[in-house]
Amino acid sequence: YYTETMPYVEVFGGDIRVIGIRLVANEDGGTSGAIEGLVMGRSGQPVPKAIVRLYEDGRKVESARTDYAGHFCVTAVAPGVYQLEVIAGGYQNTDMEVVIYAGEMTYGDVLMMDQQAALP
Repeated sequence: YYTETMPYVEVFGGDIRVIGIRLVANEDGGTSGAIEGLVMGRSGQPVPKAIVRLYEDGRKVESARTDYAGHFCVTAVAPGVYQLEVIAGGYQNTDMEVVIYAGEMTYGDVLMMDQQAALP
């Protein structure tokens, strides 16, 4: 078992921050992948405690919650095409399609719209 990682950085508001790593190998020899990202509100603020779910063919396969900084990570996911659903109080539910590759980290940042924006 070994892993090799490379930081994934982002410049946000003049600050540089590490927001993830690229997975090169994992305990299963690189046959699974992972997804991580940030869940943010419209003005760029992190959305803590959001529920992040992965669905394959309408069936939930994994779930996670964001931390205080809006970060989530789901590991040991079989390669394939998934629907990523994010739910958070005060925000509209958000769905997006993501592709997980074997032996790699997929990055999926999510921008949540305020619940009030859905009202006429």
